[in-house]
Parts: sequence; C-alpha cells; structure tokens
Amino acid sequence: MKLLIPILLNTVLVIAVYLLDKHTSWKKLPYMVKQVIIGVLFGGMAAFASGFGVEVLGTVINVRDAAPISAGLIFGAPAGIISGLIGGVYRWFSVLWGAGTYTRLACSLAAITSGFLAAGLRKLMFDNKKPTWGYGIAITVVCEVIHMLLIFLTNMQDTVTAFTFVKGCTLPMFCGNAGAVGLAIIAVSLLSHERLTRIKGSEHIAQTFQRWLLICIVMAYFVTNLFTLVLQQGMSQIETNAVITLSLEDVHKDIIDASDKNLLEIAKKVKDEYKTNPDLDAIARKYGISEVNIIDESFIIVASSVAEYVGYDMASGEQSAEFEVLLSGETEFVQEYRQTSYDEGFLRKYCGIVLDEGGFIQVGYDSKQFHSDIGSNIVDATKNRHIGKNGFIAICDEKFNIVSDNEEYNGTSLAEIGISLDLQNMSEKTVYQCEVLGKPYLFGFTVAEGFCIIGAMPTDEAMFMRDASLYTSTFMQILIFATLFVFIYFLVKCVVINNLQKVNSSLEKITNGNLNVTVDVRSNAEFASLSDDINLTVKTLKQYITEAAARIDKELEYAKQIQLSVLPTNFPKNEDYGIFAQMIAAKEVGGDFYDFYKLNDTIVAFLVADVSGKGIPAAMFMMTAKTILKDLAESGMAVNDIFVKANGKLCENNESGMFVTVWMGMLDLATGNLKYANAGHNPPLVIHKNGEGEYLRTRAGFVLGGMEGVRYRINEMTLDPGDRIFLYTDGVTEATNAEEELYGEERLIAFMNQNRTVEAKKLLVALKADIDEFVGEAPQFDDITMLMLDYKKDDVGGNVCERVFPAEDTALRDVLGFVEETLESAGCPMKVTMALCVAIEEVFVNVAHYAYGDGKGDVKLAISLSENDSTVIFRMSDKGTPFDPLKRPDPDITLPVEEKEIGGLGIFITKKTMDTVSYAYKNGENILTMTKKF
Repeated sequence: MKLLIPILLNTVLVIAVYLLDKHTSWKKLPYMVKQVIIGVLFGGMAAFASGFGVEVLGTVINVRDAAPISAGLIFGAPAGIISGLIGGVYRWFSVLWGAGTYTRLACSLAAITSGFLAAGLRKLMFDNKKPTWGYGIAITVVCEVIHMLLIFLTNMQDTVTAFTFVKGCTLPMFCGNAGAVGLAIIAVSLLSHERLTRIKGSEHIAQTFQRWLLICIVMAYFVTNLFTLVLQQGMSQIETNAVITLSLEDVHKDIIDASDKNLLEIAKKVKDEYKTNPDLDAIARKYGISEVNIIDESFIIVASSVAEYVGYDMASGEQSAEFEVLLSGETEFVQEYRQTSYDEGFLRKYCGIVLDEGGFIQVGYDSKQFHSDIGSNIVDATKNRHIGKNGFIAICDEKFNIVSDNEEYNGTSLAEIGISLDLQNMSEKTVYQCEVLGKPYLFGFTVAEGFCIIGAMPTDEAMFMRDASLYTSTFMQILIFATLFVFIYFLVKCVVINNLQKVNSSLEKITNGNLNVTVDVRSNAEFASLSDDINLTVKTLKQYITEAAARIDKELEYAKQIQLSVLPTNFPKNEDYGIFAQMIAAKEVGGDFYDFYKLNDTIVAFLVADVSGKGIPAAMFMMTAKTILKDLAESGMAVNDIFVKANGKLCENNESGMFVTVWMGMLDLATGNLKYANAGHNPPLVIHKNGEGEYLRTRAGFVLGGMEGVRYRINEMTLDPGDRIFLYTDGVTEATNAEEELYGEERLIAFMNQNRTVEAKKLLVALKADIDEFVGEAPQFDDITMLMLDYKKDDVGGNVCERVFPAEDTALRDVLGFVEETLESAGCPMKVTMALCVAIEEVFVNVAHYAYGDGKGDVKLAISLSENDSTVIFRMSDKGTPFDPLKRPDPDITLPVEEKEIGGLGIFITKKTMDTVSYAYKNGENILTMTKKF
C-alpha cells in the first residue's frame, strides 16, 4: 500500500502538467523552458520515490525510474534526460542520509539510463509523440531489466548477495514502475479523448509493423526463455543429483572399506586361532562373531559353529556360491552385507581365507556386531563432510536412527527431522524433496552394510545456479530482443516506411484530384518501379477520364430518352377516375418509372417504381421490370402474386445485382375497393375528400430482384368517391438542400393537406416548385417521380336505394322486404336475391346484437346495381363499436357439431356466397360492402 503513494503522485503530476499545458498560459512558454521545468518536477518526483520505498526480503523497493520514463515518453526527450540525471545524482548522494550503499552505483546509473532511453525512443521511434500505454509498460520493463543487470555487474565479487537483491526486488519493481508509467499514459489518453485501443483500419503502416514486430519478438522471447528454463532446470537437477550422489558414493565406499577391513582382520585372527584351537564355538564367542565355518575342497561345510550348517553345499545358493573364488586361486574374499543362501531371512556379512591344508575358513557376523566394531569409522565418514555449503551427510541404522556424529541431528530419527524413507518403493541415489525442520531440502540415500546413508541439500542452494542463470539469461534476452526490435524497426522504417510515406503523400494529392503530381521515389529498384507505374497509371487515367466524360454524357442522353419513351403520357380523365403522373429525371439518370392501365371495365392498375443504379443499365432494367409487371397484371393475377412472379423473373441472370422498389395498386372503380402490395417502396399518401391526408403504412415486402423465393402480402382498403392517392419515389422526400436537410414526409403531407382540392396536374407542378424552393441551389441527385390518382365516381353504381333501419331484431322483416322489393324491381334473378337475403340477414343480425351494446342505434342500407357488368352492390353502415368481421378466422366446418365453436359461421357463409366482401372504418362508421354478379 505504501508503494501506491508515489505511483499515484506520479500520475497526479503527469495530469497536472498536461492540464497546465493545455488550458493555461503555460503552453505559451518556449519549448525548452517547459522541458527544463518538467524535467526538474519529475526529477523531484524521482527523489521523492527514492525515499518512499518499501522493504521486501532485505531490499528496498521503489518506483524512482517511473518519473524520468514518464517525463521522457509523455512530455519530451529533454524532460526525460533532465529528470533522469536529477534522480540518479540524488540516489548517489542519498547514502549521506541513510540510503543503502550496496546498490548505490547500480540505482544511480539505472535512473540516468531510464531518462536517456525514454527520451531516445520518443524522439526516434515514436516521432516525438506519446506512445500507447502498452509500449510505455514494455519500455519500463526494459529499463528495469537494465537496472537489475547493473546490480549484478556492479557486484560481481558477491554474486550470491547480488542475486538475493535481484530476486527479491525484480517482480515488485517491474510491477510498480510499469504500473506507474502505464497509469500515467492512460490518464493522459483519457484526458485527450484518445482511444485506448486502435480502431481497425485507422493505424498507419508503421504502427502495424511495430505491433506485429513486437508480437513476433515477444513470442520469440518466450519460446527462447522457455527453452532456457527447461534446459537450466534439467542441468540444475543433473548437477544437484551428481553432487548428492557423489557424496553418497564417497561415504558408501568409506563404510564398505572400513567394514571389509575390520572383518578381514577378524578372519585372520580366527584362522590363526583355529590352528591351535579347533573349537569353533569357542572361537566365535571369543571374537564376538555369529558363525565360523570350515569348507573343504569339495565346497561343502564340514565343520561349523552352527551345527545345522554342517553338510551344506555352498554351490547350492547364489550368495554362498560367490566364495568359490577361494577354490580357484584367490586367498581372501570379503562379501557385502546381504541375505544368506541358507536362510534368506538373515542378513549377514562374510569373509573367507584359504587354509594351508586346503579348503577355507569362513567368518560371518551380524550388523549389530560389526556396527559396534566400525563405529569410529562411521563418525570419520561424516566428519567434516557436507554437501554444497549448507547440506549435510547423515548415517542411520536399520531403524532410521541417526548414528553419525552430527551434533545437530545425532540420536534423532529421520522422521523427526522431516525425512521419510520407504526402502521398498524408493530408489537409491535418486533425489527426492523433503522439509528438514521446516526448510525445503533435496535428498538422496544409499544403503551400505546395513547402514542407510542420507545426503541432503537445501533446495534454494541447489537451485541457486539455476535461478541465477535463469534471471541473468532472461534479462539478457529481454535486452537482446528489445535491441533487435528497435534495430529492425529502424531498418524497415528507413528502407520501407519512409519511402512509402513519400509515395502515399503523392498519392494523396492525386486522389484529391491533382493529376499533375508525379511520384519520384528512387532509393531502390522496387520503389523506382513503383513510382514509374503510378505515374504511368495517372497518365492513362487522364486519358480515360477525358474519354469517359464524353461517353458518359452520351450515355446519359440515351438513358433519358429510353426512360421517357416508355412512360405513358395519355392520362385518363373521365367521370370514374383521373390520373396524372410526372417524372423529372436527374442529371445522372436513374430507373424511376410509373405506369397505369385498365385491366377490365372496372379495375384500373397503377404503380410507381424506383430501380437501383444509374445510367443505361438502370434504364434497361426499368424497361424489363415495367414490361414484366404489366404482362403479369393483364394476365389476371392478384397484385401479391404479380410481385412473387416478377421477383422470380427479375432474379434470373441478374448478375449486376440490380433491384427495384415498387408500390402497385388495383382499384375497383365500381366499389372503391383498393388491393395493393408494397415491395420496399415509400408509403403512398391517401388524401380523403372530407379529411386530412395520411400515409398508407403497411409492412413493406422485400425489393423485387433482390432475392429469390420471397413472398408478398396483399393489403386492402376502400376509397370513397372524392378520395385521391399520391404515389412518389424517394427523390421527393429525400430531396436535399445545401444544409443537407431532407424535404421529408412531414413537409410533404403538410403541402398536400394545404392543397388537397387542387387539380392533380397543377398540384404536382406546385409540389415540384415547392421542392425546388426548398432545395435552392443544391443539385438534383435523384429522379423525382409522382403519380396522383383521383377516385371521382359519385357512387358505386347507377340508381341507389337507401334506407335507415333501427338496429333491432324486429326490423329484420322490414330489411329483407326492402331488399327483395329493390332487387325485384331491378330485374335481379330470384337465385341472386335469395343469396343476398341470406347474407344480409346474417350481417344485420350481428349488427343488431353487438354494434351498440345495450344502447340503441341505426343501420343504413344502400343497394345499387352496376350498369357495366350486372353487379349488385350492397353496403351496410353503422356508428357502433368499431369491428372488422373479416379478421375473424373461418370456422372448421369439418368438426362434429358438438366440437364446433359458437359464432363465426354467419360471416363465413356471407364470404362464401358473395363475390367480394370488404370492410372499412371511416368517419366513425363501420362500412361493410358486398357484391354479387348476376
């Protein structure tokens, strides 16, 4: 926590200096004056951080180096150098008031080096600009690596202490200084509203190269360091194993030699005794041995202090058979302590000496006997022996009690000091880990003459060379790779990036329209070739531009002619309806078009469309789309099916990816019923005779020609006589003035409402004039296409009979009588009259029951006959609760009677018996219209 104070103070100082430079008269000071002041401020920060350290493992951790690095990277090279010098000088003289002397020179040089390094990198590598926080952290790490290496280099006479200092302070100082610098750079980036991460596509090639070079260098460093770590780990283990094993072998040999020598001396005495005293039992007791055997030349025990051994064939056992060498010329043979062939449950050591009369005498004794005989030798074996500097050798008996003369451990068991042995599952001369009195150790063991020899070495001592080598090699690799990074970057910058910037500078002028610029970068063959190619391309481009300008002008003229030639100009104007349309082409011809045609005596189709793209391709696509739509409409298809079929045809071989937005409607002049579909087009504007205009907003389908397999929705509404509908393309609402403001839908509907009674042709001319006034001097970038349809028919048929009835069941008889009388007088066939009466009865009863709830109201009936196609048109209107009976789903008539839901059957019958049924809610009235031909 204490270390956070200088870290935060460094950040606060950076923020304060930055704000002073940006928002006060400070920024008016000469550059070098500001650099000197900043250098002194951050030099003071370095001095403060020197005395505000934290003691860790006997070393003092501080963030002194962060101050000159921050000054050099963020504010300028001179500031970094000055602050580094102040920090270094302060550290040198700080010993006078109690600072440590061991790292005096290293710390002073490190502070100065940090300032110079930060200054140099800002100037040469980052073009005198602040680096990103990632680079700031990386540079700080390199500075701290230099700091640690300086501690090693200035204390080569005491590498152990130097390594202790380095090991204790490396990670804290890396984190502290890197954190201080990174935090300072992030703070400045936030204050200057810079992104902490680069937006893709926004960085320069130098930055991209820096980033990828850094990634490659870091990857190479980690791979190399990992290899070094594995290698050092393996070598350290091998070296530790060798040291422990060699010590174990030395002690093992000493014990074996002492044991062999002792037993051989006893055997010689026994041999001499046997010459004068053949009593083997007495001899064994006298010399404190376990057994004495006499073996003849046949390798058979002929006499023994152990009676049961007499007659035993020595050749019958592996252990005993080894003594056959005494019958083959050897005079003495000492065998190691091991299991006997006669009884493998016994462990015994044997020695044999050849007898003068033939055969040999064999002496054997147990571990207890020879352990006491060679006790002094055991003490001598471990005396003044140690492994490494602080390791030890210990000898244990068969119960793992330490019997060697070691004042610290003698008399204790291995388990008491922390070493556990399992002779059956652990291998001799293999290194294992343990904790001796709470301290990590590495140990190995071997067995000799019933003794267990332990060699142990502190883990930190065993791994000292590994750790020291790892630290120094890691530091050197960081420096090497950092130097390699800077060198490669400068090399590429000088050879490639600088020349690319020159080329890009010329290209920028060319792309901005100055085709008279020439590229002249000739530092090497590649750039000379690139310059020549660019210059040739620009020259060719000039020629193409001249030719293309003339060709485009001609193409635009052709496109305009094509576009205008296919648009209908004979606008109908009769008692039923009127249409006027206008298309004002832009300079760059697009593919707008309108069309209208009567499909039969009562149905008129009309549409407005907008083709994507410009020029001849758009005009040709427009002609194709217009022809397809008209052919499909005249075939009698519904408007949504027309769109489905047209979409499929337009998608065929549409390699250019063009498409068209279309709004198409079919108006029944007899009833005012309008069926329409929208393929991604602007919503039309419906202007009611007795009300305001409104946009006919429905969910638009996908554009035609954009994607195969698209379905389209058919929509339906009813126009009243006097209503008008206005179709247009986006050239109207997206007309833009010099301030880049759009004409927009709100301005359009306001204009239409103000002029809703104006004749269609005059209205469209006035609208174009209003658009021109809004746009002003701004050019027209898109075609403006407009179509106005006026539904003029005074009513739906010839003679109309109307009557108002109360919405009550009791009025049903009068209603049906009115219908029958009217149809009979008009000459309507009885079959049609009966069908109409059934339908009218169902509809009237529903209105009487539900339209007014518990209140009372009227129902208006209107019956007329179309003079053109012998169609009876029936309208029923009421002012009750708004309700569209056509939205109710049809009942499932296949269900049994007991499973059918109540309701819905009446309107279902009506829809099935009538030719058309439509609903509209206008001016507060529910209006249901039905037609029936006869």
